[in-house]
Amino acid sequence: MYLVYNEQTGDFEEKLYKDPPEITFQITNSGEFVFKDEEAHLKWSVKDADSLTLDGIELDIQNSSQDIKCDEVGRREFILVAKNPCGETKKSLSVFVIEKTYFEIRLSKPKLRKGKNETCEVEWNIHNASSATLITGRKKNEIPLSGTTSLSPKNTKVLRFEALANDGQTIFSEEIKIGVYEECSIQLFKADKLYVFPQIPIKLSWNTKHAKHVWLGDEEVNARGSKKIKQDKETIYVLKAEDEFGIKEERICVQMLPIPQVKSLLVPTPQITNNLSVSIKQPRYNVSLRMPNIHVMGVDLQLPHVPSLKDKGLMVDLSLPELKRPGLLKEFKSLFSYYYNKIKHA
Repeated sequence: MYLVYNEQTGDFEEKLYKDPPEITFQITNSGEFVFKDEEAHLKWSVKDADSLTLDGIELDIQNSSQDIKCDEVGRREFILVAKNPCGETKKSLSVFVIEKTYFEIRLSKPKLRKGKNETCEVEWNIHNASSATLITGRKKNEIPLSGTTSLSPKNTKVLRFEALANDGQTIFSEEIKIGVYEECSIQLFKADKLYVFPQIPIKLSWNTKHAKHVWLGDEEVNARGSKKIKQDKETIYVLKAEDEFGIKEERICVQMLPIPQVKSLLVPTPQITNNLSVSIKQPRYNVSLRMPNIHVMGVDLQLPHVPSLKDKGLMVDLSLPELKRPGLLKEFKSLFSYYYNKIKHA
């Protein structure tokens, strides 16, 4: 409480305030610049105030700071007003809102094939900056705000662009990568059989190199491997290999062989329409018999004389039946003649 002299009454009166409020007001951002779409950090201290407003918006008397977004380029002013029954106190601060630095960088080939001596054209345009620098590895070179350069790196290279903003102290940067990658290849993709019967397994084998992902059909598989598959119809198998430059694929068509089916077996009965002539050759036998001549000393073994049947009138001609084998008949005749003569000359 304060004792305040009242000139009209000539007495001292107790009042809550004897003077208008006291204000300290500041911006905590470094420097006098704020970039567009960033915030200005305001801070204040108020004494003996009953009410408080910032840019016409009433604040809680207990508040001592606030962040305000700056969305328009140019001078931005902030007004803080504190009031009590003794009067009001006004403080104002201002900052300059400037555009941020930004980069436009274009690469003709962001990905290069390793070992192919490919070249990448780099073009840049840096806006809202006072100077710029290009850093590649340990090299740092001053560059214009707009320009181009050609690079043929053997390995992946990162380019870092740095630019000093128009506030004279803030540095913006942006990195861009030129990738140098091995190109993938499908070194092997084959089937152990290209023609099969249904449900007979086939074996697919593959081998890829420098691939990020490999698929057999819709299934992701290892870069190298094999798989047994059964099928019941003609199928085309597709192997895909993906690298930094895209997808390569190879195809194998495995065809089906029909299963043989025996529905019926008809054997016609043979018909014999020709007459057959069968001939049998009878072997010839040698039946000639010769009587041995036996000579014993002092003994006459001559056969006694027997009169012939012809001499006795008993001669009978025998007629042998006709044989189909003249050779056998001749032998019988010869045998008969031999014994007949023996008997006749005995």
